[in-house]
Amino acid sequence: MTSSRFVRPARGMALLPIILLVAALTVVAAFAVKVSGTERIEAGKAVHNTSMQTMADTTLQLARNFFANHYPQWDTYLAYFNTNPVQLQSRATMSTYITKLRGDHPELFAQLPAYLANNFDCFMYAQDNVDEFAPVANNPGHDNDLLIYVGAVCAQKSQGGSTEQNQLLAELTAPLLYSPTANIIQSQASGGSQGNNNDSQMNAFR
Repeated sequence: MTSSRFVRPARGMALLPIILLVAALTVVAAFAVKVSGTERIEAGKAVHNTSMQTMADTTLQLARNFFANHYPQWDTYLAYFNTNPVQLQSRATMSTYITKLRGDHPELFAQLPAYLANNFDCFMYAQDNVDEFAPVANNPGHDNDLLIYVGAVCAQKSQGGSTEQNQLLAELTAPLLYSPTANIIQSQASGGSQGNNNDSQMNAFR
């Protein structure tokens, strides 16, 4: 009769807890890698969107200064954008629109650093407010009250397999009131994706 103290457990049983522990650690590590990757992607998007917003805001400041110093040409630009309105809803034609605008009015494009110019287009535009009174018909191609709306658009260029629908787009607008005789500077609130405040430092408008 064999003593019970010499009975050995079944071979391999000692490995089972180790295998379970390794599997658990693998699952935890995989989950951590996934979470880290997701957070990295979201952080990259946030930085990218912030850059787009910053470029749009800078372009809006440029638009305010540009149109304030080109008041005699307001009707020219208003007529142009009345005939060729900025169609932000149709991103499939944005590239074609930007090409045409650059050919017609290259002065309306912000000069970006090379590393940004390869990926983005930023331009400014002008639109008239309703400044005609009945029975006179509204004429968006002519300014009557020294007040217009200026806007800034930054659009991501198509890269590789990306489609127009997936490209990022940012727009900001702000009112611009021209004062030909007074030295008036007043902060104006802009509309757009974040509604930033834009403070003018030019003397010819508020």
